[in-house]
Amino acid sequence: MKTTLRFCSGVVLFIGSLLIGRADLVQAQCPSCTTACGPISGTDAYVNSLRYRFCDPAQGNHYAMDVCNGRPCSYCGCDGRQSAWHRAMILGVQFYQYNLGYYPDVCPSTCDGGSPAACNIGTDENCHAGAGNFFAVIGSNGWDFHQIHINHSGTYSFSKSVSNGTVLGHLGATGISNIGSHVHAENRRIGVLEVNWFELYIGYTIQCNSRATTDRTVGYPQMQD
Repeated sequence: MKTTLRFCSGVVLFIGSLLIGRADLVQAQCPSCTTACGPISGTDAYVNSLRYRFCDPAQGNHYAMDVCNGRPCSYCGCDGRQSAWHRAMILGVQFYQYNLGYYPDVCPSTCDGGSPAACNIGTDENCHAGAGNFFAVIGSNGWDFHQIHINHSGTYSFSKSVSNGTVLGHLGATGISNIGSHVHAENRRIGVLEVNWFELYIGYTIQCNSRATTDRTVGYPQMQD
């Protein structure tokens, strides 16, 4: 018997049934989990926040993953660099629904004439309840996965079926964001934020400051019961 493992790097590996790896253990603990890859191609993409803001309990609960490109999170999508794109995270082809029909459909970009400084702060709490422009992958039984704070990028920012690593828009800080342009990724069930996808399965916990490039696995979101 062989098991097929697919990785964020694009490698496909066929292994024998006696070889147990991380993907096998995830499958055993969470058969309905999928794999999430890093959302930024730049070499300085790193995890900024997880269960707590800045991974510091004193900073308050966060219950999601923030990924920045640069230190601090100021490497915005205004300057045209390829590494400043916000990319699809779920491994394989998924349908990414843009803004879920919220009104207004498009939040104003936090870019201003290409100035990186204009990308750093988002203060529009009325734009999609503070999420800004976002994409959602909808599972079943109330499960979903959101990627938020995207700068609208014309034809990129439409609902579509795409594979991981595909450009969804520019890195941005639309909605409410006080740490600069970044990718905020969250796994929810009936609107409740879950932390298992990046923290608990197989005893593996991704750490703050871990690399989060598109070829790296950053978690295992659950998309159905």
